[in-house]
Amino acid sequence: MNNIGEILKNKREQLGMTLVELEEKTKIQRQFLVMIERNDFEELPNPDYTRGFITKYASSININPTELIEKHQSELPKTSPSAKEAFRQLTQEKRSHTDISENKMVAKLITQMVTFFGLCLVIWILLIIII
Repeated sequence: MNNIGEILKNKREQLGMTLVELEEKTKIQRQFLVMIERNDFEELPNPDYTRGFITKYASSININPTELIEKHQSELPKTSPSAKEAFRQLTQEKRSHTDISENKMVAKLITQMVTFFGLCLVIWILLIIII
């Protein structure tokens, strides 16, 4: 099976499109297009842009980018979460820790209340028996 770069390059060449034409169409610098065709994703200035570049490239030569990327996930660099996603993950983790501590506090409070009312009941019963 061909890798992403080979698939894209083969399709571009089948269409008779040059890198210069593709550069004009996608607005992606030629050097980056060459890196994509070589599957040198780590050489891109920001590997997080890889999926976007591939999507733009594939769309411009009539290849479904979603299917292409899904079939070749293992070739792509791991992406860092966006600032928004990282913040969401952090706040979610904090919430889960907070929820756990709140649950422990509620359980402790209920235990103390049951103990207190139990003692009050025992004292009240003893007072009734004594009086």
